[in-house]
Amino acid sequence: MKSTKFVAAAAFLLVCGTPQWSAFSAGHSYRAVVIGINKYPGTSAKALAGARADAENFAESCRARGIQVTTLLDDQASRQNILKALREGDASSNVLVYYAGYGSGPSEPRLLCADTQEQGARLDNALTLKELDQALVSLPARERVCILDTCFTAARSSKDGPSDDVVRYYRARKGSGSREIMMASAYDIPGVSHDKVRYIAASRYNEEALEASVDGRPAGLFTALMCQTLKAYPNTTWQAVQVQVASKLSVLAEDRQHPVFAQSALASRVPGIEVGEANPAVQANLPAHSTQSREPILGNGNGSTAGPSWGGPPTSAWDLYAADIRDPQAVRVSVHPDQDAVRVGQPIQIKITVGKPGYLLVINHGSENKINTLYPLSGQLDDALVKGGDVVDIPGPSLTLSPDRPGQERVKAFLFASRDKGQEFFQSMHASSGTDFKQAATKLGGRSLVFGMVAEEGRAPINTSDLSIQVMP
Repeated sequence: MKSTKFVAAAAFLLVCGTPQWSAFSAGHSYRAVVIGINKYPGTSAKALAGARADAENFAESCRARGIQVTTLLDDQASRQNILKALREGDASSNVLVYYAGYGSGPSEPRLLCADTQEQGARLDNALTLKELDQALVSLPARERVCILDTCFTAARSSKDGPSDDVVRYYRARKGSGSREIMMASAYDIPGVSHDKVRYIAASRYNEEALEASVDGRPAGLFTALMCQTLKAYPNTTWQAVQVQVASKLSVLAEDRQHPVFAQSALASRVPGIEVGEANPAVQANLPAHSTQSREPILGNGNGSTAGPSWGGPPTSAWDLYAADIRDPQAVRVSVHPDQDAVRVGQPIQIKITVGKPGYLLVINHGSENKINTLYPLSGQLDDALVKGGDVVDIPGPSLTLSPDRPGQERVKAFLFASRDKGQEFFQSMHASSGTDFKQAATKLGGRSLVFGMVAEEGRAPINTSDLSIQVMP
């Protein structure tokens, strides 16, 4: 298949005020429990092809960073062995847990283990996230990180019809039926200790986590991009990883999968190496990928691979489009009714609640697979000025939208603190309005955008909020 060049995104450092947690620091060792399960013999689940390899890939990344690793692969990863591995090891060490495999849910999110047994509509011997969370919180560790390349829902179709990608979700066959409707605002994993464990998930709670062929091998899209980023930038922050991964993942998954990084972790460094140089050779081979295939595209579009070891500027307009910089007190997108699936013709209303003054841009990636500006309709910065307390109704006060075709509708709001911060991005998005998603990704990815992310007067220069709605026939 013909490849088209897609500009490799360079990650940037976000410092948006004081984080709730202290940054990772020298003198606090880490140990990792890395789990990857392809086969589930006690269930009817089709074997995955990339979960075990993902775990091996991530374990290698950890070891390269000087982290002690315990791996549990396939039949080693019984429920008992997972919990035992968490309890063992140096009690003074901080803990990092990684899981690649099937999840189940959404009402009770669970991770399938190698010895999970399917009993009618039940999945016995699965590990609920509540149990995993309790096990992590009980450890005398200073810091706890849990990375999940799995998902807890499925049955979301792509814009162009059902996807050939494998979804890392399983539901007991006798419990199968129509997909459970979730809140459109479902973002983080519910019912876990976000104040004590830094959760990093391959997708939003109401999205799929996909496995596909990457560079000729089956892999979770999220893990493949994360490991490449960690290898390219030894001394990096989670915010840098988030931007690097999100900008590429949104293209590869056609805007259906968006990683979630704990807000408490974003300003902190990835554990392990404290000093080191960026690896230009690996940076050049980051799987930026064609927007038409998953063959690797070398280089970053301008022949340069140089950059700070934490993966800093320059960035592109596409990096900013994919960035996830949440502050519900600044800007929040909501929909009525608050559900992540509606029928064709069902009326909905979208609201943008603004808590701080700035310049507001609202973008829609609709079921016709085009990027469009919803607010301001003129696309001009002068018409985008809002103040704290404003509520923007789309399409207008007391009016509703009625989706006219199956697919996905995604709405994303960007609130810029100042005119200077928003002007270049507004121009880029206005020029791409009405453009096919893949073409827009290529176009925006090719537009360099130096965007400083240092907080000014205690406020982030940009905040974002988004949601997706599945439109069913």
